Amino acid sequence: MQYPAFLITALLVAGAVSAVEPANVPIAIAKADQEFITKARMCGLYEVKSAEMAMKHSLPAEVQRFAERLIDDHTTAGKELDELAKRKGFASQTIIDEKHQDKLTKQEEAKDKAYVETWLEYQVAAHKDGVAHLEEAVKDAKDADVRAFAAKHLPTMRAHLDTAKKLEAKHD
Repeated sequence: MQYPAFLITALLVAGAVSAVEPANVPIAIAKADQEFITKARMCGLYEVKSAEMAMKHSLPAEVQRFAERLIDDHTTAGKELDELAKRKGFASQTIIDEKHQDKLTKQEEAKDKAYVETWLEYQVAAHKDGVAHLEEAVKDAKDADVRAFAAKHLPTMRAHLDTAKKLEAKHD
């Protein structure tokens, strides 16, 4: 039996498409790993917004440089988390939750010298949590990409924490 050329071509194209398709299928990850990505993204969004708000105030030069560094580092990490989430088949967090919005509101209510003190206090607390969160992911994440992300960004988070502590002690 002879098959028309268009049918053979269609079958070959369909076979080629189905052979490529598995690479585009999202990879399921453990719920805890997905929660890590979601929480890390939320914390990063908070850090960027918090630092942007701080930049609108009169800050000592070294505190301003720290805020700029936070914006740069957390924006970069956020983009990586967005890509990681996409590869794993879900959308990452893009809106600040109520808990973090409350912190931003309280931060904005502080004035003058109290603003710098409040902001640095929040940075120390946030980065302590961030370090613990990344350390846990390095140790316990099931997904290799999640562990790799955590391991890559842990030294930066530790450096942020050290800087926040030093600045807090200096401006207390």
